[in-house]
Parts: sequence; C-alpha cells; structure tokens
Amino acid sequence: MRLPTAPSKRDRKVIGHGIGEDLTIVPGFIPFLGSVVADALADTHHAEIKKLLSSSEYSKFAEYNKALPTTPALVRTLCFKEG
Repeated sequence: MRLPTAPSKRDRKVIGHGIGEDLTIVPGFIPFLGSVVADALADTHHAEIKKLLSSSEYSKFAEYNKALPTTPALVRTLCFKEG
C-alpha cells in the first residue's frame, strides 16, 4: 500500500457526502419520523456519491463499504489508490 494522497476538490466533495451519510444515524434517534428522515438523507447522499464516482471507483468503494462505514471506505478508495 502507498502513502495517502491529498484529496482533490472532487474527492473532498465525495468524502463530504460520505460524512453526511454516516451522520444520518443522528435523526434516526427521533421517535417515529426520525427513521424516515434518516433513510431519505442517507439515500440522497448515497445517490450523490454514486453520481460523482467513476464506475471503477464505485466498485472499489462498494467492496470496502461492506466492512467499513461510508467515510473510511471513501477515504480508502480515493486517497489510498493502488497502482
């Protein structure tokens, strides 16, 4: 594995959406409507992530996201590129 690279402007935007998706757990603590709001926010952030990533980046992200929360999976995908 190589040393991490500084994220580009696009990468920072994607990681920001990852943080937003991870923080959607907070509205989920509100009774009744919280889970609906949390699901809508998570879906919105995930759609933006999918739109901003290339297909190869998204497949890597999906692989890492199985074991990691969204933000660490995106950082691993975008800042620790192999090759």
